[in-house]
Amino acid sequence: CGQIINMLLNNIINGNGNTITRDEGFAGVMLNVAANAQLTLKDVVVDGGAVWTGEVNPTLQRGTVNTGISATGAIVNALNNSKIVLEEGAVLQNNAGANAVNLGTRIGATLTVNGGEIINNYSAAGAIWGGGEITLNSGKISYNHGGAGGAIRVVTNIGTVLTMNGGEMNHNYSDGVGGAIWAGSSKSNNVYVLNGGEMAYNYSP
Repeated sequence: CGQIINMLLNNIINGNGNTITRDEGFAGVMLNVAANAQLTLKDVVVDGGAVWTGEVNPTLQRGTVNTGISATGAIVNALNNSKIVLEEGAVLQNNAGANAVNLGTRIGATLTVNGGEIINNYSAAGAIWGGGEITLNSGKISYNHGGAGGAIRVVTNIGTVLTMNGGEMNHNYSDGVGGAIWAGSSKSNNVYVLNGGEMAYNYSP
């Protein structure tokens, strides 16, 4: 992927087991979901181009030195009221320097994980950053590394709703606070609903 792919209206990418990989010369956003549009990914790996080497971190179970591409943009970027759905076999991986999913402070943006995986990403704000609605029904948000929030860093005071019904949020690592989730300030109006799934083996100092 050597340039931004803009997603308009309702788009379904069924990769039939193939991989979309960031080109060496391109560091920006790979998939940009326009306002009021929906992107559904199924059976496709979208790879940000990082290559993890160095000493193995016991929480992440991989190295933390990136000898591949350093990204400046997310794998998937959401605009206002856009919807991102990760179905079975969809994997967002190896984005280093920017989030795998950037919901920003977008009004009405949603991320739903129905068996997909967000794994082996690194940024100052973990794998997923922003507000809106984040729902994990099944799948994984695991093996991610952030400065604050290993898996998810939620924007404070915009009414984010994070719901975990199933799946795994395991083996995430934060350099600061929130091994799995950094939830905003104590005065935040965000809502967290944990109905099921597993959240384990995460670390922050």
